[in-house]
Amino acid sequence: MRKNRLAGVILRFLSLIVPLTITLMLSAGQSAIAANTQDFPGVNGVPFRTLQGEVQNLQSQVDQLNNSINQLEADLAALQGQVAAALAQIAALQTQINANKAQITTLQNQVNTNNTQITTLQNQVNTNNTQITALQNQVNTNTAQITYLQGQLASLSIQQTLLTSQVNALQAFNAGLISHSCAAGSSIRQINYDGTTVCEIDTGNDTTIYFQIFNYSAHTGHPADLYCPDNSRFINGGYSFTNGISISAALPLGNGYTVQAFNSADSVRNVTVLVTCSPL
Repeated sequence: MRKNRLAGVILRFLSLIVPLTITLMLSAGQSAIAANTQDFPGVNGVPFRTLQGEVQNLQSQVDQLNNSINQLEADLAALQGQVAAALAQIAALQTQINANKAQITTLQNQVNTNNTQITTLQNQVNTNNTQITALQNQVNTNTAQITYLQGQLASLSIQQTLLTSQVNALQAFNAGLISHSCAAGSSIRQINYDGTTVCEIDTGNDTTIYFQIFNYSAHTGHPADLYCPDNSRFINGGYSFTNGISISAALPLGNGYTVQAFNSADSVRNVTVLVTCSPL
């Protein structure tokens, strides 16, 4: 823009100064001719030579002005070329600016989309964290239940071992009872410690045999007491035991029977105490 303004100023200056200069030169020549016509007649007269010198001087000045004009026109053309190049660069830059604006808009849209996706992913992460916390709590609860059930299982396993020992003892005891039964018309009066029985003739009163299995941990001892129920009387008592048990005493005790036993084995053993009871 500044170059265009400079070129315009130069052209306006030339359009004014060149006609004015030519007019002044012609007027000065005519005045000189009019003043010297009478005093210096002829082609070789002083007025003519003076006028010819002035014309030559003016012609030289005109030539210089033409050269200046030509130079200015060349400079003007160069400036116009530079202006055109600058305008082309400006147009190219404007095109690049528009392209950059379009890219910026596209990138901003992408940023907005990415922000939306990040928000969605963050919400998903928060949801996953909540679910993980809930699952961890469930795992902790399940672990506690598993620990409890393992303890229960261990306890049940111990009880199973004890029950198995009791069943084995009862089976052995029952086998002894079966091999020492009383004849028809008589009932068991007494069961000895070795499983043999003492029979008595039935009198019409029913007798009932009660028994209980007592478990002894390894290297422990204690009495095993069994009593007849209420409204019945103790008739007799007896016992049996598994390997590892030693009996130090066995005798009636009130309305029942007591056995003092000790387990010298390294595992659980048992003693079975029996009482024969008759209703009152």
